[in-house]
Amino acid sequence: MQTVNRRRSGDVLAAIIAYKQTHDGNSPSYRAIMDMTGLYSTSTIAYHLGRLEDAGLIRRPSRAGGSRMIEVVGGQWNPPGGAFSDEPCITMPEQGQA
Repeated sequence: MQTVNRRRSGDVLAAIIAYKQTHDGNSPSYRAIMDMTGLYSTSTIAYHLGRLEDAGLIRRPSRAGGSRMIEVVGGQWNPPGGAFSDEPCITMPEQGQA
């Protein structure tokens, strides 16, 4: 597994997690990630998503159907109001567990 040590890739990952936590586990669009990180190009977002995917921190399904789904590896989404309603909607593994 490749490590991601660039600050901007970390910013992109943090933006994805924050968006998912506030949008019922849905994934952000490239434009939403741009707004959250201050990056100015969708190609730059694609580059950082590729780095995160190569490092094993996120997974993206095939591009069929134009899906924008981004899975955070090791993350867990619990629907609000369910059996886990007292816990955060998205929980992340401790550093080094993914």
